[in-house]
Amino acid sequence: MSSSSSFLYQNCPVALDANPPQFRLVELFPTSEGGDINIRFHAYSLDTAPPFEALSYIWGNPDPRPEAYCDGHPIRVTRNLHNFLLALAGEGARLWLWIDELCINQEDSEEKMKTIQMIPSMFRHARRTMCWTGTPLGTEGSRLLGQLNKLWWEMPKEAKMPPTCDPYHSGSKLSENVLGFLEHRIAGFSREGWQDLDNFLSDRYFQRVWVLPDFVHSSQLRVRHEFGELSWEQLWAALEVCLLYSPQMLQSSQSYVNILAANYMRLVFQRLLPGTLTFNRVLLTTHACGLQATNLIDHIHVIHTIRMFEDDDLDDTELDYRIPVQAFFRRAASRLGLLSLSLTDASSPSLPELESWVPTWGVARKSFLLNDSESRFSASPLQSIHPQPIPTDSGKTIMQVKGLLLDTVKQFSGYLPPRRHCDHYRLSGELGFLFSEWFEFAKENSRSSSTIGQCHDQEILIRFAETLHARGCNSIWEPSEPSDPVHLAEQMRRFLEYLEVEGQEETVEIRWFYGACYPAHNRKFGVTSRNQFCLLPQTALPGDLICIPHGSKVPYVFRRLHDSYQNQGECYVHGFMQGEITTLENTQELMFDLA
Repeated sequence: MSSSSSFLYQNCPVALDANPPQFRLVELFPTSEGGDINIRFHAYSLDTAPPFEALSYIWGNPDPRPEAYCDGHPIRVTRNLHNFLLALAGEGARLWLWIDELCINQEDSEEKMKTIQMIPSMFRHARRTMCWTGTPLGTEGSRLLGQLNKLWWEMPKEAKMPPTCDPYHSGSKLSENVLGFLEHRIAGFSREGWQDLDNFLSDRYFQRVWVLPDFVHSSQLRVRHEFGELSWEQLWAALEVCLLYSPQMLQSSQSYVNILAANYMRLVFQRLLPGTLTFNRVLLTTHACGLQATNLIDHIHVIHTIRMFEDDDLDDTELDYRIPVQAFFRRAASRLGLLSLSLTDASSPSLPELESWVPTWGVARKSFLLNDSESRFSASPLQSIHPQPIPTDSGKTIMQVKGLLLDTVKQFSGYLPPRRHCDHYRLSGELGFLFSEWFEFAKENSRSSSTIGQCHDQEILIRFAETLHARGCNSIWEPSEPSDPVHLAEQMRRFLEYLEVEGQEETVEIRWFYGACYPAHNRKFGVTSRNQFCLLPQTALPGDLICIPHGSKVPYVFRRLHDSYQNQGECYVHGFMQGEITTLENTQELMFDLA
């Protein structure tokens, strides 16, 4: 904003300290094609403002800055905003708009600070929010989106996934029959449409963390682009079909998860789903997304912004950007308690001086979350004790966790890489080799075990399949009722035959079975010293401790250091996910100081 336009704001002052405070709206006048953009400022409060629409967008590259005209005087705007105003003014309507770039005097620090605090209220009171993307959705992409949306409405009610904070945990289940039905319907959709849709969703707009509050607080959303618009409901319904059902997806964009996560929070905020947007629930939901922020603290700040209309009182609602980011990350982790141990990724680079119990917020989760509220695990039958962070003289902050020592890591086979959201039913040759290698490892360790003795192949198949699927995790692929062990063994046998015997048909059952292996990705397959099959974090090593903190749904892998322990992450141990630790003799209770 150039100083030459400052007088335009002085001519339309706002009473920021009034009750209720005032803000500016932009009046946009119609224009002909190729004409100038003409606007006018008006000052209102929420109880006097005319019906207005809010704009959700990203500023983008500030240079070069084209011009609009406010009461005949030039005013510089970003290229992305200029494109939006030009498209909207060309439709011939006279509108009142709230646009942060124009409605706030960017050169007035006091006005900027006070008005920014009002932004969530602006979106909440706007009659409609327009979400503007810089990337258009082409003809083929629009056609595909319509086909996917129609398919969503035609699906059986029991097959539709109720929105949750994690789309892969759900009370609804994805059966082989439903998957086969959808595969047949989707097979004829055009490749150009998939590419067009992926290009549209790869726009930076859907990647930015600060668009989440816009989505959540707005009463009505319309997604606009250069060639048209679509409703929010059309978008998320179509993307749910893409994310959960399509075996032919070309898409790799993280925006699929981001939009479904935002839709879940939006429905809870609008009271269309039960529950409230607690700090922990919002933090867990956003951690599944791969969102970008200018400042890492924004990954925590945005949670307070999303929750600002909730009734509960938080002690730490004021965020000071002068405080080191590590302090904010520790504070958020301590609120989650034991769950924070599941969200850490020891294989990913973390901030300097960040402890092993503190996740790096803003880095999308790569693994299926075992310690989810929807899972059926209850590894510890004891009452939960919320761990407390304790500062030390060395400058580190430890988390003290009391629990039982279950076992140690004996050895493991290869590492199964993370699965992209577009690859739930795409089984490559390299992955097939890993599953075969894991099974050979499982057979060798089962038959050499003195405690298990000579296991029958069927028993090994059952235990191996249950471990790959993390039985009890309650994924969308896990049946509501326990699977018949004999049937599960046959499914496992057919899956391995497909991987090992050339020319085998890739059936719907094979693709569904592989989909259910999602919990095994970004993990190693291993055995414990008690010869139990397990899924381990990528960084686990022989000799690491497998521990069950009191009250925890899942075990964790801890590594002993000199005078403390290092958290490696959550794990699945076959036969010890439902409180079976109480049947063991001589279990050792320890206090683990996690550094």
